[in-house]
Amino acid sequence: MIVTENKKKIVKLFLFFLLLIYIVGLKQEILLELSLSQLKRFINVFVILLVMLMLIIDSFKLFKKKQIPIKDWDVFFWGGWVFLSILFFITIQNKDLNFLPLLYILNTLMFAFFSEKVAFFYMAITIITQFLYMCVFPWQRDYITFSFFGIMLVIFSLFGYLLKKERKEKLVYETKLTEIKEGAKAFLSREEVTFEALKEDKRIEHLQSTFGFFEERVFKILQQVKELMEPYTVAYFKIKEDGKTYKIFEAISDSDYLRYNDDISLEEGVIGWIFKHEKSLNFSSVKGGNRVLNYYDTSLPVASFLGIPVFWRNKIVGVLAVDSLQDNAFNPDSENIVKLAALQIQEAMENVQLIQQMQMQYREFSALYDGSKRMIKSFTLEESLNTFLDIINTITHNEASIIALIDDAKGHELVIKSSKGLDDDVIGKRVENESLLLWVVNHKQYLDLRHYDAKRKIKPIIASNIKFPKLQRVMIYPLGFEDRVLGALMLGYKDEGPDDYEKRIIEILTNQASISISNATLFEQVQRMATTDGLTGVYNHRHFQEKFNEILMRAERYNEKFSLILIDIDFFKKVNDTYGHQVGDIVLKKVAQTLQQAARKVDIVARYGGEEFAIICVNDDKRNAAKLAERIRKEIENLTIVFEGGKLKVTASFGVASFPEDGKDKVTIVESADKALYEAKHSGRNRVIIA
Repeated sequence: MIVTENKKKIVKLFLFFLLLIYIVGLKQEILLELSLSQLKRFINVFVILLVMLMLIIDSFKLFKKKQIPIKDWDVFFWGGWVFLSILFFITIQNKDLNFLPLLYILNTLMFAFFSEKVAFFYMAITIITQFLYMCVFPWQRDYITFSFFGIMLVIFSLFGYLLKKERKEKLVYETKLTEIKEGAKAFLSREEVTFEALKEDKRIEHLQSTFGFFEERVFKILQQVKELMEPYTVAYFKIKEDGKTYKIFEAISDSDYLRYNDDISLEEGVIGWIFKHEKSLNFSSVKGGNRVLNYYDTSLPVASFLGIPVFWRNKIVGVLAVDSLQDNAFNPDSENIVKLAALQIQEAMENVQLIQQMQMQYREFSALYDGSKRMIKSFTLEESLNTFLDIINTITHNEASIIALIDDAKGHELVIKSSKGLDDDVIGKRVENESLLLWVVNHKQYLDLRHYDAKRKIKPIIASNIKFPKLQRVMIYPLGFEDRVLGALMLGYKDEGPDDYEKRIIEILTNQASISISNATLFEQVQRMATTDGLTGVYNHRHFQEKFNEILMRAERYNEKFSLILIDIDFFKKVNDTYGHQVGDIVLKKVAQTLQQAARKVDIVARYGGEEFAIICVNDDKRNAAKLAERIRKEIENLTIVFEGGKLKVTASFGVASFPEDGKDKVTIVESADKALYEAKHSGRNRVIIA
């Protein structure tokens, strides 16, 4: 078979040089302007048809061999037919140089995709033929054109070489990366991937560290086999997941023809037989060349072969093999050595899995601990919620996220407390009754909607008037602590979103967040009890004094203004005496609600004492404070207090003073506002007086 193959090469090589000489001679005849006979024209047609036929045949061969290494001879002849066809067209065009760029392209392809030997050969042939065409044949002394052609040919060839070098570096990196990922899959099932390694760069980093350990261990095992048995090649072949190909994982060989970077077919060859039958194979006399030993890219005089399957979790994952140039090289003792080495590779896999599991557990516990610690450190509810959403986003990269909590202060309504990724300011908005969030809270059930964007018209997430980005998946978790429902967490994704493992991590963090939310809520309740008036819900007198001092210090430091409004409910004692203290409490609550609704969020509304209230208008002058006081006065005047047994109307008097206009210390400012209030009460009540 090898002799027949060599004869074919000699015939094709002879034919190539014969056609090359003919085409070069044809060029000389054309330049001498000799008339071409009918026979010459027929031969020209025959030559070009022959060249094109050979090109088609060799192209088909290359296409068939795309899964196995293509030899230099195959490329040499394919490139030769392309070169001859281009040269023929250049020849018959006489002095027309339109086809010369095709030679640039051919040389670029040769240097970019094929071996340097073949590329340099055709580069040399191209230069020689064009030198003959442009400089040697009669009356052709066009050295300038030839020099330009030579320079351009070298530039294009260099470009092809650089492209090939870049492709090689990229291939080495991609091959190594694939080996790392696939190597890890041999030891780890999908559900064991750590959430810390969800980020691609971290995953590669951790896999590389443990996979490197396995590579080193396998290489040492192969070294031991090589020393004990002195084979021609000892190699561990890894079966790929598709069950159709295998690859050389690690090898020690005296041969330069091992197919290290190739995916080799399991359809034929000794490795494929071992994989299919899951049995050892010992050949004392190998026949069939590189078709049988298809891990070589050429036929070698290998005489003996021994291969042992390597199993992992009851599945064949690789083959440990040795071969030799000697007949009957491997006896039963040799087979025992290789079997023992195969067991060592299995043990190395077990060790790598244990290392991976330990690293995963450590990273997972560390991540959960760090996340919990960050949430626990957040004393305020707002900080705790924002921290939790940041942690979830780091893990799953969601497009939008929302936390809604039940607000007892607003009549047990579900209110948005924190959000990420939404354009609208949804914080503080009430969740509609027909929303997905409220459904989850009411039913205490987890909701996972895929292809949500096509279903969003069925039920809104919060409210129909709140816009969301296009989401393919929406996940909503109920938040609860012990038997109490606190609210709901919504996570939206523009793609498939988290897998089952990541979902479990979210559930763990959600449980931890529920505890943090409960603690933060309790902390805020205690803080609110210490700073607010129990009856009216506004700040108490002590907190008012603390805030007054802070605002005064800030105003002095930054040269700012602020105003103080003192409010007194008119004839409140008469209300208590006539209707009783329960109705008086209702009046105080209603007036306090009116003050809170009218004031800005930055303003301080407090119960000053008895039926008196105070508002500190932060960074606001007396004129604006007086306008606010007048608006509140009218709202109180129009207020109807409904109680069991009747209804009544009340009015209030207002005194307004400002810093620094009416005083530069707390006592003076309060006295100024109090005097204005006194004047309002003694000049007819239900009015605003400015100090």
